[in-house]
Amino acid sequence: MKNKFFIPVLGGLIVTGGVFAALTINSDSASAELSKEEAMEKIQTQFPGEVVELEFEKEGSKKVYEIEIKGTDRHYELEVDADTGEVLKIEEEVFSGKKASKEQAGSNQAVQTADDNGDSKNTTKKTDKDSIISVSEVEAIAHDFFDGKIEELELDEDDGRLYYEVEMYSSTHEVELDIDAYTGELLSISKEKED
Repeated sequence: MKNKFFIPVLGGLIVTGGVFAALTINSDSASAELSKEEAMEKIQTQFPGEVVELEFEKEGSKKVYEIEIKGTDRHYELEVDADTGEVLKIEEEVFSGKKASKEQAGSNQAVQTADDNGDSKNTTKKTDKDSIISVSEVEAIAHDFFDGKIEELELDEDDGRLYYEVEMYSSTHEVELDIDAYTGELLSISKEKED
């Protein structure tokens, strides 16, 4: 008779212990997020520069670090999964040493010359940078930076600078590129992981 009572109690204790162990393991893995230092170490190996901002954000059930890095020639804004360290979103802006605007790149330049008599003359000289690069050149440049399908390509102007805005996508990512319309230089890139 004692065995009939003892076996169900023992079974209940085993089941209760198993449930408790499973809950403990799940709660440990749910709180196993990267520390700010671990996230910085992981990111700085991939993105050189000084971390100027590191913020922990909770977006619904998703926990992320928003990290801003300034390098010598680039500026990165990253969104990193706080649990795995995976980069979910990248925005990259490339700085150029020469800041050419549309007016500088395609304007007439005034040149002052002196003739044989010592008199000064002002003449205008047209530069060769009056033409913008072709759409096919922009497509080739975009494909150099990202292997995906071009969804939209548009000529745009911002602060006097003419550039192409290119939206591309692949099965895993969506990318937006800004390419200088005169030089073909990459001005910025924004990369986001598809859900």
